[in-house]
Amino acid sequence: MKLATGALVTALLTACAFTAGCSPEERGTTTAQDSDLTAREGYTAIDNPRGGVYVSATVAGGRVFVGDNRATIDVFDLATMSRSLTVEGRVPADSLSASGDLVAACGDRNDQPLGWEAVYGAADRHYVITLLDARSGKRKFEIALGLQRYLESSSDGIIDLPSMSCRLDADAGTVSVSFSHPKLTDEIVTFPLPSEDARHDFREIPGAARVAVGDGAARNTIKSFSSGPNGVTYAAGGYGLRRVAPPSSAPITLRDEGREHMVGVDERGGRLFAADHGGALLVLESDGALVESVPVDDWVEGVALAPGYVVVVGRGGLLVTKDRWSSP
Repeated sequence: MKLATGALVTALLTACAFTAGCSPEERGTTTAQDSDLTAREGYTAIDNPRGGVYVSATVAGGRVFVGDNRATIDVFDLATMSRSLTVEGRVPADSLSASGDLVAACGDRNDQPLGWEAVYGAADRHYVITLLDARSGKRKFEIALGLQRYLESSSDGIIDLPSMSCRLDADAGTVSVSFSHPKLTDEIVTFPLPSEDARHDFREIPGAARVAVGDGAARNTIKSFSSGPNGVTYAAGGYGLRRVAPPSSAPITLRDEGREHMVGVDERGGRLFAADHGGALLVLESDGALVESVPVDDWVEGVALAPGYVVVVGRGGLLVTKDRWSSP
């Protein structure tokens, strides 16, 4: 199902299909369990026992789920910053999103059988969305979206992996996935959550609605994305902070300064919260104008919102700060 960009984005914004909230003031990766959240402020360095680096975060039930580049998630209590749980078992967590009583861990995985005798470079890539119980961290089900055939369609022998991220909306029963690639269509794909394990080719997801992001005339990528009253805003990595606003499908650049560092974005109460990979949380007006830059002594990888707080994940730790910028 392919809908006109303006009509689909409007419908998604009305239904809060990219986020867990139902109004601009409530948007962010939060759950109802967090209403009385108490958090320890400041930067906390985290030792990764697997030797990896942290790349994603989301907040649920007074805890922060932190994904690393070793397909593992550590869970920390925000009040004490003590590790309370570890989710293991090949759970890619390049992107994390929480909504209701669920956490979605999303990322690329090579499902080629171990030990399979193949020519150099053989792979069976999937974008895997693992749904976890937000309280126990236990796996509920997995959605595996096949990428290999689609990627090979644009290959001249070397396959470029796409940049992808996800957003969960438990109330609407949907998950949204961004896809950007130098030779294929950049888009955001929203589809219904199944109730059990599912496998689909990425181009053949049942019930999927697809929104083109970008007009193909300019280079683009999508590191993370958020929806709001003004459209879909996304961190475009080396191309700045951008937005697609209906009825146009062409992105406008909100922030070009330091554009190579934009790797994460979320929004709440008329403010944008952007992750600057070079070491900062950027608080911005809706049009991209800088409100405040909060330094983070780390390589920043993403940002997540909790009631009253902003959480920034770096490769070696977490920054937690009170949200003193959003409108109530």
